[in-house]
Amino acid sequence: MKPKILLVDDEPRVLDGYRRNLRKRYDISTAPDATTGLQVIADEGPFAVVVSDFRMPGMDGIRFLGEVHDRWPDITRVMLTGQADLEASIAAVNLGRVYRFLTKPCDPDTLAVTLDDGIEHYRLIRAEKELLEGTLQGTISMATDVMGMVDPDGHAHSSRIRDTVVGTVRALELPVTWEFEVAARLSQIGTITLPGPTVEKLRAGVMLSEEDQRMIRRHPEAAFNLIERIPRLERAAAMIRGHLEPSDSAPEDLSLGTDEDVIALGSLLLNLAVEYDRHIQRGASPGIAFGELRRRTSPPVIMQVLDAMESLHSVDEVWAIEEHGLETLMAGMITAQDIRSETGSLLMPEGRSITAPMIERLRVFAAGDGVVHPIAVKVARRDGRAVVT
Repeated sequence: MKPKILLVDDEPRVLDGYRRNLRKRYDISTAPDATTGLQVIADEGPFAVVVSDFRMPGMDGIRFLGEVHDRWPDITRVMLTGQADLEASIAAVNLGRVYRFLTKPCDPDTLAVTLDDGIEHYRLIRAEKELLEGTLQGTISMATDVMGMVDPDGHAHSSRIRDTVVGTVRALELPVTWEFEVAARLSQIGTITLPGPTVEKLRAGVMLSEEDQRMIRRHPEAAFNLIERIPRLERAAAMIRGHLEPSDSAPEDLSLGTDEDVIALGSLLLNLAVEYDRHIQRGASPGIAFGELRRRTSPPVIMQVLDAMESLHSVDEVWAIEEHGLETLMAGMITAQDIRSETGSLLMPEGRSITAPMIERLRVFAAGDGVVHPIAVKVARRDGRAVVT
């Protein structure tokens, strides 16, 4: 496949000349002005190199390439102009983040050499970015997979938190998304440092001793110490560290103008998603859960976030106790009593959210020691139909 190049110039004869000379080596697209050029990139991209004339009606080449940099930073940007003065060159480099500056008329061979260099520059940037992103995603997946093996309930809790946070961010139409999602996925990883009985009491909603509370307050800091050393996850780590008491630093609005605002909003999202999930896992309906959250919070931005979060869930859901066999269990149901093997071993305690891996584990036990049937579960129902995930 030939590399994709976009040429932007308000002189049709210039575009026709470059297209004739370069079309055998490159996949050439053209645009007669900056506005059209931006639309072509959006509709037909990705492009490896964009070459723009300096002087064009409306948006000039400097502004155009600056916009290209802001929206598609990986694209190599080349400025082509007949105004070969120092001031234009400096502006092009500083404002348009231009890779190379050429003067008109530019012979096809010189332009082709520049395009080849620009394509290689683009490929190097993309390769480095893909390596970094792949390494980052692999690291996050490894951490969550380890948590799933050590603490399946905590892993399921994190997954539900992630769904709520991502849905809320989309409902609020926030410009930043991936850091909130990462923070949600890793928000409970610090709980693996807590004693098992303390975690059990926290998730069951029973009275906690002062020592338990002290240890629980430390788990976000433990997660922060693990995560903040990973490049690009510094803000996500800070969101997790502050999520137990987010009201102290809640942003005034959702403009997210500073790093501090992004971190504060992330902490708030995590806190509300965590508390909502705990209410649900203890048997509360969505209506009751959101009522409890609204009673303990008041700043306007928190109410705005809660409105978006509540839009994801029906407050008309009610919980019903049902009996099921392994063949009808579904992820999202909650155990209404302990699930045991026929030899008496505890397989899953009461009050745990059932996940797909847990169902598979029960099937393995059923083929060996057997599983006591029927299995009592709590199921959220809306208009008489089960609501499970």
